Amino acid sequence: MRSGSPKSLVRIIVLHVTDLGPVMMTTGSGEYHLPTYMEAARRRCDDQMQDFLERVDFDDVPVDASAVAGYCPAAIYEAAAREGADLIIISTHGRTGLRRALIGSVAEGTVRNAVCPVLVVPSFTRARKELVNRRARRPKPATGLKKSPRSSR
Repeated sequence: MRSGSPKSLVRIIVLHVTDLGPVMMTTGSGEYHLPTYMEAARRRCDDQMQDFLERVDFDDVPVDASAVAGYCPAAIYEAAAREGADLIIISTHGRTGLRRALIGSVAEGTVRNAVCPVLVVPSFTRARKELVNRRARRPKPATGLKKSPRSSR
């Protein structure tokens, strides 16, 4: 058993995967291994990771960041197995129907194949949109003021 504060027992591994699945589907041959393509994918992945790390406050918890290019579900559950992760936390776009059938579900593929528990949470964009929609549907509180006959014209 490790000693120390609870924070010393925790390490966060932030993994960003640039999905090469669509390339494999469109070319039919997995030509994503070409050095030019791989370098561009790595650069894009690194840029997105840096942007994310600058926006998030990890409250002094140690963070290891990794950006890779590959097939998303496999890259995630393989990294978790390699690192001995206790938990994977993954966001989902919540696609359904035809969009899900065509694009697939990274979260589902990860849940099905991971060697540890997976916590699936809505993406920030989706959660924010749902909150705005809930607030818009709420009835407006009565102000107690009566409309004057003139204001109704």
